[in-house]
Formats: sequence, C-alpha cells, structure tokens
Amino acid sequence: MKVYTEGKDEEDEEEGEVTLPVIKKGTTLESETFTGNQVFSRPPGRYTEATLVKKLESEGIGRPSTYAPTITTVMDRGYVEKKQKYLYPTSLARLVSEYLEKNFADMMDYKFTANVEEEFDKVSRGEIQWQKMLKSFYKGFHPQVENAGGSERVTGERSLGNHPKTGEPMSVRMGRFGPFVQIGEKTEDKKPTFASIPAGMDMETITLEQALEISSLPRVL
Repeated sequence: MKVYTEGKDEEDEEEGEVTLPVIKKGTTLESETFTGNQVFSRPPGRYTEATLVKKLESEGIGRPSTYAPTITTVMDRGYVEKKQKYLYPTSLARLVSEYLEKNFADMMDYKFTANVEEEFDKVSRGEIQWQKMLKSFYKGFHPQVENAGGSERVTGERSLGNHPKTGEPMSVRMGRFGPFVQIGEKTEDKKPTFASIPAGMDMETITLEQALEISSLPRVL
C-alpha cells in the first residue's frame, strides 16, 4: 500500500507522492537493507495443575469438588508424572488413551463428559430420573464393553534396531508390570531376553544405546 498509489486522489499525488519507477523485464534491483530472522515454532506448553483445572472448566468437565481428586487419581495410577510444576503423560497413559479412543471413541470426546455432567445436574434438580438416564447410557455402553473385550491388546511396540554384537532385533513394549526391552524373538530352541525400563525413562523416547545399557549383564546392584 505504501508503493501503490492508485486509488488516491490526484491532489495527493501532486503533493509529493512518488510513483514506482518504470521497471522492465530483466531489470536488476539492488536492496538497500536486508535482514533475516530465524523463528522456531514451539509446541503448546505442558499443563500445570492450575492450567489443567482451567482447561477442565472451559470444556465443562467436572466440578470444583472433583478437580483435585481427578488430578490426584491420574497421578496415583501412573498416568501422569509431575516434574517440577509440569505434568507429563507416561507411556502407560498413551497406551490407555489409544485403547480407549479405539474402543470407546464417543466417550473420549470432551463433549460426552460435559453432557453427562449436565445430566447429573438435571438429576440433582429433579428434572430427570436417574434410572432413565442410566438406562439410556448403558444401552450404548454395554455393547462397546463386549466388543472391547475381544479387541487386540495394545502394547505400543516400537523397534529400536539390532543388537550390535548378536544382530538380534531389539524392541520396547508395555507389559503387565510396566514397559520393558526385548532382545531377540521366540523360536523353537531359543527364548528372548527381557529387561525392565527403570522409572523416569520413557519408552517413547528410549534409544538403542540406553536399551543396551539397561539390558547389559552382569550389572552392579
């Protein structure tokens, strides 16, 4: 808009407005100044307990009396770790979320929880009967539970590469007692070896070098 003067009054142009010079194809233009800025996009900041409560409030999930117990529960069950003041999801949390989104997609929607909260409020105000509400919910919920019971187990298996000495494949996955590293595959004459991933180490980011270190033997305890 600074260099394009059409659309202005002719009187303004006569008062010193400078039009663009005649430029032809092939004309070399020299810049008077040139500056460059490097900008990196940042991921959204991690939740703190305070910002998570604000998010729950904005989505209509929970009530003031349930915010603190909800956060405490996900931490006690190992879904979230608190480092300094920030909340970090664990490998277990990712796998549980993946399983729930696959088998209970509608219930994982924020609006679903908010709508149920609203129905609870209607029950408390005597506007609807709780038996009718639960019957309506269970009608769609029960078949999903039945289908989920036969679904494939979610392990979050991730290949790390091959063992540098034996050439055996190494992978990481979630087991009944937590995440672990597996070296080799089961055959008729050989079984794979396993090593538990220590607390504080994420199965999503563990490297081959770290896996070799925690699975090396003998090890000083």
